[in-house]
Parts: sequence; C-alpha cells; structure tokens
Amino acid sequence: MKFSHSLQLNSVPEWRDKYIDYQHLKKVVYELEREQVAAQDPNSETLESESRVLLSNGDSNTDHVFVPQLDRELRKIVDFYCAKERELVDETNVVRDHMRLAEEEFEMHYSEGSDADVSNDDEDESRSIHKRPSHNHLSADGPTSHQWLRTFGKKGNFRRLRRHSSSSTLEACAADISHDSSYRHSVWSAPDEYAVDLRLTIKRQLNELFTHLSELAQYVDINETGMKKIIKKYDKITHSHLLGRYVDQVVHAKYPFQARAKQQRDTCIADVITMYACVATRGDEKQAERQLKAQLREEVVWQRNTVWREMINIERRAQAATLEASLRPGGSEQPSQQVHTPWGDFGLPVLAAVQLAVSVGIFVALLKLPALRFFSSVEEQNCLALVVFCTCLWVTEVIPLFSTSLLVPFLIVTLRIARVEDKHGGRRLTAQETSRWIFEQMFAPNIALLLGGFTLAAALSKYGIDKVLATRVLRLAGTRPSIVLLAHMMVACFASMWVSNVAAPVLMFSLVQPILRTLPDRSPYATSLVMGIALASNIGGQTSPIASPQNLIALQYMEEPLGWLQWFTITIPVSGLSLFAIWIILLWAFGSGKGTVIRRIPEPSEPLSRTQWFISSVCVGTIILWCLEKKFEWIVGDMGVIALLPLVLFFGTGILTKEDFNNFLWTIVFLAMGGIALGKGVSSSGLLASMDKLVQGLVQGMSIWGILALLLAIGLVVATFISHTIAAVLLIPIAAQMGESLSPPQPRLLIMATALTASAAMGLPISGFPNMTAVSLEDEVGHRYVSVKTFLRVGVPASIVSTFIIGTLGYVIMSMLGL
Repeated sequence: MKFSHSLQLNSVPEWRDKYIDYQHLKKVVYELEREQVAAQDPNSETLESESRVLLSNGDSNTDHVFVPQLDRELRKIVDFYCAKERELVDETNVVRDHMRLAEEEFEMHYSEGSDADVSNDDEDESRSIHKRPSHNHLSADGPTSHQWLRTFGKKGNFRRLRRHSSSSTLEACAADISHDSSYRHSVWSAPDEYAVDLRLTIKRQLNELFTHLSELAQYVDINETGMKKIIKKYDKITHSHLLGRYVDQVVHAKYPFQARAKQQRDTCIADVITMYACVATRGDEKQAERQLKAQLREEVVWQRNTVWREMINIERRAQAATLEASLRPGGSEQPSQQVHTPWGDFGLPVLAAVQLAVSVGIFVALLKLPALRFFSSVEEQNCLALVVFCTCLWVTEVIPLFSTSLLVPFLIVTLRIARVEDKHGGRRLTAQETSRWIFEQMFAPNIALLLGGFTLAAALSKYGIDKVLATRVLRLAGTRPSIVLLAHMMVACFASMWVSNVAAPVLMFSLVQPILRTLPDRSPYATSLVMGIALASNIGGQTSPIASPQNLIALQYMEEPLGWLQWFTITIPVSGLSLFAIWIILLWAFGSGKGTVIRRIPEPSEPLSRTQWFISSVCVGTIILWCLEKKFEWIVGDMGVIALLPLVLFFGTGILTKEDFNNFLWTIVFLAMGGIALGKGVSSSGLLASMDKLVQGLVQGMSIWGILALLLAIGLVVATFISHTIAAVLLIPIAAQMGESLSPPQPRLLIMATALTASAAMGLPISGFPNMTAVSLEDEVGHRYVSVKTFLRVGVPASIVSTFIIGTLGYVIMSMLGL
C-alpha cells in the first residue's frame, strides 16, 4: 500500500489537517526534479536551528529549497503534539482528582450512617443498603461528586474544572480494593442509580482518554514514517544524502520524537488503566487493559468503516467523474433528462436516452414487424434482432459493456433461438434446454485461460517483479531519446504479452513518470512517448493467447486451436515489424527528440526475494507448459487446465489473497463470456449459415487474398469505432464460416487474421483501453499529453500500416504453417 493511502486510512479523522502534508512534499520533490532549482539563500525562510547547521554542512543545492518545507511540516507536528499532550495530561488529572472527591464524599456519608439528608419523596430509594451521598456536603477543594457528574458528563468542560494534583488517589483506590469489605462499601460498587451513573460517566471518559493517548502515540509514529519516506524519495530523485542527517539531527531533536515524550504517554496510559481497573474491573489491571484495547479496536474499525470509507468513496467518485468527463468530446457533461417512474425519478443523459430508445425500437421492430422479416425461420429472425440490439448497445455504450454481455444469455433463452439437429432435420430447444446449453458454452476453457493470465499478472504486479524487469531492460537503452522511445515501446509490448494490454499501459505510464516530469511543458517528445506506449500496448494485444480477450475468442472458434509456439511463430514477426513501423511513424510525426535530456530510471538495488523467485519460476513454468501443450494434450486436455495451476499455487500458498481475486478484471471476463454466448447463439440458430450464403455470393470468384483483404478492411473500420473485443465477437464467427466454405477450407487463417486486425485498430481514443488510458493522462498543471487529433494524426496511419503487415507478412507465415 502506498504511504499516502496508509496515511489516509490510519490517521485520526479529526486531526487530518495536523499530519505531515505528504502530497505537498511530493509535489515539491517533483518540482525540484523538473526545474533543477538553483541554490537559494538558506535564511530566506525561518529554519530550525538544527536545520541551519545541517545546511551549512550540506553539499546539495536543492537541500536549501526542500529543508524549509520539511521544517514547516515538522513545526506543525510538534506544536499540535505538545498542545494535545498538555490537554490529555490535564484531563487525566481531572479524572483522578474527581475520583478522589467521589470516594471521600461517599466514605464521609457512609461513615455517618445517617439518612437525614434524604428526602421523604425518596423514601423507597432510602431503603437501599447504599444511600445516595448527601448533596449538602461541599468539599472545600471543589465541587461535590454530584455537581461534578453533571459538569463532567458534558464534553469540553474539563477546562472549567479546577485542576488537582493528588498523587495518593490511585494508591487509596488500590488499598480499598484490597480489602473486600471496604470495596463492598465503595462508590465503585454501590448499586444505586447515582453510583451507576457516576461509574458509567467515568468509564466513558477513561475510554476516550485511552483512545486519544493511543492515537497520539500512533500520530508520532505515522509522522516519523512519513518524514523518512519523503526524504528517502527526495534523496532517490535528487541524488542527495539528506535522510540520515535530517532525521538524526532535526527530527529526533524534537520533543515528540524523544524518549521522555514516550515516557510521559506511557505514564498517562498506565494511570488511565489503573483508574479504569478501580472503576470497572475490581482492581484487575490486566483485564482493564484488555477491555480498553478491545474498545480501541472497535473505535478504529468504526472509523475505517464509516468516516474514511465515505471520504474514500467521495474521492473515487470525483476521480471517476473527472475521467468520464475527460473522455467526452470537449470534456463537457451531457445534458440530463429526468425520467419519472413509479419507483422514483432518475436522471438520464438525453443522448443516451435517445440511443436506448432507438435500440429498443429497432429490436422490437425486427421481432414483430412483418416488413422487416428477412428469414422464414423464427430462430434466425430472433437471432438477427438479438445481434442488432446487442451491437447497438455495445456501440453506443448506453449501459456498461459487460451488462450487455450479461443480457445475451437471457435473450437467447427467452427468445429460444437455439436449435439442435436430430433425425428429423432439427428442432427448437425448449427454454430449459437452452438455459443449460448456453451456460455450458459460456464457461469455455478459454475463460480459465483468461483467469490464469490475470493470476500471473496479479502476482507479478503485487510483488514488483514486472517493474524490476521493465526498469532493468530500460536501463540498457541509454539516454538517446529515439532509442529510449523504442525501448519503452518494446517493454510495453512485452508486458502486454503477459499481463494483458489492459494492465501493461498503466504499469508503463507509472514507469515513465520520472522522465515526463523532467521534460518541458508541451514537449513533443512527451507526446511521442505516451503515444508510443499506447500504440505498442495495442500491438502487444496480438502477441500471446492471453494478451487480450479477442485472442481467446479466436481460439474458441478454431476446431483445432493454435498452440502457443504456432501463435508466437505468427505474431512475433508481425508484431515486431508493426512495432518498428510505428516507431518510424512517431519519429516522423514528433521528431527524434534531439536535445532532450533523459534521466536514467533508477534500478532497484535489492535482490529478488524467495517469494519473487518462486513467482517467477511458476510463471515461466506455466508459459512453458502452454507452449508444449500439444505434447501433453493427452494428460491436460486443454490449455485452460494448465491455467489452473498458478491459481492453486498462488492462492493456496497465500501469495495472492481473496482481495486480489476480487480485484480481477471481471468485467472483461463477463464481456468475453457474453461474446462466446452470442457467437454460439448465432451458429445454433442457423443465422450464421444464412449469412455465409449471402457473403459467398458477394465474394464469389475472389481469391483467398482478396477475401482476406476485404475482411481486414471491414475489421479495421469496425474495431476502430467500437471495442476490440466487441469487433472480434461480431466478425470472428463470420470469418470462421467464410473460411469453412473455401476450397480448401481455411477457417483458422481468416479467424487469426481477424483477431490480429482487431488489436491493430488504434485510430481513436475509444479504440482500446491503452488509448483511453493515454488520452486521460495529464501533467502536473492539468494539460493532456495527447488528444483526439494526436490519434488521428498518428493512430490512423499506424493502424493502416499494421493491418497491411497482417495481410502480407502474416498471410505468408500462416500459409506456410498450413492454416
């Protein structure tokens, strides 16, 4: 967990402005890195005395800028701590002294053995063994217990009470408890209403004191950790050596971080435990400490489940709204229309409402209007309506993509579009038969393969192995801008091969932040670097069966799926040449970056741990088994079975947890499952066979290369304007049917080419997840690195060139492999 998140989660909500401003200090560090600030006068700001001596002996110009910022935060922490400690010590003394007053008053009344002061109206209460203490007995030192109870129960009245400093109170309490007969006649055991109210009030205040004292101790620890982490980051970025000097000479010289402050806190906590034992546990201090700690844990859990969870949700909603607005044309919000229903009013964007109404209208028309009945078979006509309706929803995205995918099996069952061949020529499946059949089809072996890929990606990312490999490869690129660009593109493509082209761009954009921060505003090289990573991640979606969902869909439609070695034989040359061509396009569009200074990315100095070695060996072993799956097919049956091994090994050993499992990209899983379901429905209904006859009439007499060119052109256009996966869902079944009708049949060639083309479409920000990530990336002042015009300028040529390579080099290789 990042320290900024840990600070947010573990800090006391009421004190949140009093902690170290970690985000501000990070901005200062990054600004120093970017601007390379010259030495400033160390007296330009008020410095701590220890810092002034430290700077006079320092050797870094940036220290004179950063140390005053640290001092300002340190003074804030010290001032708050000292004030809070005084307040808690005063409150502890007030509780102690009023416990003494309550005991003295009760003992005085008990020793008199008189009920003369009890009102006749309280005759029933006077029959109690323990009489209520007289309210007429006033202490010369302050208010009576009764008066104090009314005042003490009101929060914030500690300061109004006179402070006493009796050190004998706790000893007297312990002495009373040691004599059972005396304790039975103590105010801490009396059963009357007044004594019970008094004990409840004191217990509540002691609980609060224990909680605040514990939080104060944690406050010191968190801020000291924050100081160390931010100085360590500063040293790493500016190549300074401030950490040891500042912490030892400045931080540890301040009172909150000294041993005497800890001793003061421990003394107050011990006093609170002793008083709580007197009031609540008959003098058992161990039991008192356990109860106080249990209540402290409940308080922390409550804060995390209420206060901070709500704050984090607000922050996430704000970020999501910002991202959603940034992806709209012009970054503006769409006007909304209130929809009135019996269940309440709902705000719906006007454009989305129109699109949804049109989609539903087309769907109903295709189902019911005789003029739009293109097929005599009910199953085919219903399936056509289903395909058109889902396509409209996927293209317009009026509801989330995966929600449309979940709608597919529902409509397949309710419309009863599935058929089965029998001795009578075929029959329509019942709803019960269709539901069982479609759910069997949806969880195909390729879904297990997708989960295996997610598991490898989660393990590599969680333990930083992906970042270690990426930084070590990038270190070899040197500092020449054009070569650094190519190296980042190669790493992005390679990362997409194994951790999917959804997670890879996120990783790469975090790795290039040190470079982007040091570049001038609106630098063409920054735009080139961001575009290079996005386009390379799209190309990386071609490279392995687990790199993108469209590849899994392609394997699903192959009667004899390609093995990993066959896949690599095709994609490594095709993707490698496409990557090099895109690099040339970027150099042509943005220049070679001549004159740009590139900072080396620091390489992690720590050796790999045993856990990291274990994860690496499991990943390599799984990939080897995938490549050799054909040799072990008689044992494992399918690559999806091999994909279960990393799930068992990583989750079974605790390397990954159920939280990691919950964080899988389940929307992509259901999107792929919906695509499989739609394809199976189209095939079962007979619609695919009818469409194939229509296409055959259009391409009759064309060569295989002509058919391939036509299919690639259609695939490129469709995948550019809608999601890569949805394009594969719509076009791969058609490619499979067209390939079967060729002489000789070549379905795998057309399926593979269609899947590769889906990943090569990258002409718009909406064409793929890497593009969406790139267009939402901003610098420190809120300027986007790339825009829609950037994608039109670079992405469209890159898409055309990549598709041309698939149709030429890819076609030659696939023909040589006998596809």
